[in-house]
Amino acid sequence: YPGLWLLIKRPMGCILKYQNEKGEEIIEEFKGVSARVILHEYDHMLGQNFTMRASSLKIQRALKSLDKKVKNYHINKRNS
Repeated sequence: YPGLWLLIKRPMGCILKYQNEKGEEIIEEFKGVSARVILHEYDHMLGQNFTMRASSLKIQRALKSLDKKVKNYHINKRNS
């Protein structure tokens, strides 16, 4: 969804259990931005995207804002 930005609530941290390239099991804790990225990618593994974690009202507001930005861009481009 190019240009569509939504603030999604996510936990501040997560614990991930995975196997490295040698097949060794590793359990690691992630916090902050790293945890957000991991949880975002995990959503993709479950077949979800960020719009599925937002209310329809939030999405409608974001789409309306995006539409305004696109219209303003075209008006400014035409006037320059």
